[in-house]
Amino acid sequence: MSAKQKILDRLSTSAIPLALFELRIFGVSENAAATRLSELAREGKAVGTYRKGTAYKEWALVKKNEFKVEPSGQMMMPIA
Repeated sequence: MSAKQKILDRLSTSAIPLALFELRIFGVSENAAATRLSELAREGKAVGTYRKGTAYKEWALVKKNEFKVEPSGQMMMPIA
């Protein structure tokens, strides 16, 4: 199983967004996970937001129709 798939599986089983150090995936270093998370964000599969009161991001899966991916790779919240 690839690192991307392991990350997607871990995020899909979490009820809350996870910080990089909270992923704790055996066989995937934090450095590799950070790179894969950035790739998943560009693909529109994951989104990272800064956790309140901290200087680090927490990651979650993108829910269908929750975010729009711009050509630049930036995630945009839909306007209701």
